[in-house]
Amino acid sequence: MPNKRFRLSELAKIPSLGAIDHRRLKDKDGQLPFFDGLSREARRKLKADSERLANSYSRILQRLSRSGAKFPTDKILRQMAHEYTHRYASSGIYTQPISFNYFEPFLHIKLIEQVAPYADIEKEFNHLFHADDYFDYVTSEDGGSFDVSSLMELPQDQIFHFSTVGLVTDISFLNGEGREFVISGFSMIRRADSLHWYLIGGEALSEDEWEIRKSDQVKNNLEEVPPAKLQFLLECIDKDGGYRGKPLPLEGTKSHLRTIIAGEFAIKEKRHLSRCYLAEYEHSFDVVCDDPEIFRDIKTDAKDKIILTMTEKFRRSATLWSLAEGLFQLPSYFNTRLTLSKEATSKSRQRIAKKKGGKGLVGDYVVIPALEINSSAPTSAITTVTLPQYEIETEGHWRRLPDGQVGMDRHGNVTPGRTWIASASKWKSAGISSATIFLKDTLSSAKLKIAQYLEASARVAAVVASKESERCSGEGELYVMRCSAMKEQIYKVGFTSGDSVERAQQLSSATGVPMAFVVIKTWRHADAKRLETEVHMLLAPWRINDSREFFMASYDRIERVIDLIIARTS
Repeated sequence: MPNKRFRLSELAKIPSLGAIDHRRLKDKDGQLPFFDGLSREARRKLKADSERLANSYSRILQRLSRSGAKFPTDKILRQMAHEYTHRYASSGIYTQPISFNYFEPFLHIKLIEQVAPYADIEKEFNHLFHADDYFDYVTSEDGGSFDVSSLMELPQDQIFHFSTVGLVTDISFLNGEGREFVISGFSMIRRADSLHWYLIGGEALSEDEWEIRKSDQVKNNLEEVPPAKLQFLLECIDKDGGYRGKPLPLEGTKSHLRTIIAGEFAIKEKRHLSRCYLAEYEHSFDVVCDDPEIFRDIKTDAKDKIILTMTEKFRRSATLWSLAEGLFQLPSYFNTRLTLSKEATSKSRQRIAKKKGGKGLVGDYVVIPALEINSSAPTSAITTVTLPQYEIETEGHWRRLPDGQVGMDRHGNVTPGRTWIASASKWKSAGISSATIFLKDTLSSAKLKIAQYLEASARVAAVVASKESERCSGEGELYVMRCSAMKEQIYKVGFTSGDSVERAQQLSSATGVPMAFVVIKTWRHADAKRLETEVHMLLAPWRINDSREFFMASYDRIERVIDLIIARTS
């Protein structure tokens, strides 16, 4: 199979593709009359060729279903590739839906035996991030001075998926209608100076509204469907009755309508070229799109009505376009590091725990750290960030060209398969490998670690300065510690002649988990060692192991025992 990437217009110029374009071959009764004139040998050959192509299509679709990291971002891409390939195989190259215009840039159109097109997927890179940490980054002083022109540095023709970690309902937004909207992922690919993107999210519906939409049998409207697509859709209606079906929930929710927002963005001009809003139902999408090319086959009176509907929908969805613009900064977020001086880590006597990820069910996880050690950085490095607002292109749009013709782009450069149409559309502006999954460590945890190391460094310095005098006095501290990795009712009760916080740091370093042990309370005592023995004897019933200083008891009980002993022996 060739690896050349075709555009839809390039496929149209291949003569042999006409042989599988059933729309052209069928007569008005839906029959294929040319079979009547074929010899028996020709019929057998045609049947064998058809079965071979059918088997090839089957293997391709099975491979698509098995591939990917199984996140919503790459799953929807496979769903689209499956649908487009099905249309190629069953009805030729002229029946693709509106969504094809927005997802085709993420695909690699190939040919089976130079005649049968199918949709493969470009090279993918999967990323996971914490939504709350990311939006804290873009709205605070932790990011950088973001310029959308930096997206030109993205490798060309490679897909970058970004999926949220945890529950998708952990962080939500309000659209223009005041309805809750959540996100589960965002994907982008750069082709030349255009950024193609789509966002997977969900619009929250009440339980009653969800049930109403489930029972509401809305028929799909075929009045303005282009003739090239009508025959294919009529065949689909024979299977599902022509109804849009039940609403589909976003993965991880029960009543958030799965919604796809997609578009093309001109990086150099810093403008949206086209946008699309798709709400998904069982058999179809509710689509709102501002690409003027969709009006080419629509009557004038219907066009005005559709424009009015689209304008209102885009006005009410303005918040979602801003949300997508904010997600343009995801690549720079993954490259962001907070730095800590090497001197501070040395003084704190702690170790940086190195996260290495691991092998999961669908790929190998690699953790992208948010904290790095720098020998020359005295403090953590933080910078500022801005959230720009981008306009929608109203002075022109793309038009596909038939029969492999070439056109011109916005800058006058030759472009095969499509051309830039300069026209005013003021109504639009109303209102590594796929098996590797990169997980972004949170910047918030990096900040916490920095604070802990700086605080521990200061405490250690103070302890070192007073250590000699403390040892001469014979005094010490009785402490109660708890490890965050243990059950809440398990405490360590012990004695140190130095500082309890320093002792906790030593224990934490020994386990390889920085700051794992936390000091709950300390008691300074002239004979802390004997006080420890006394306390251990009275806490013996709750001791976990005779050779260890861990006790399974409530903290209140431990504290009362210690206070009682000190009061009785003072």
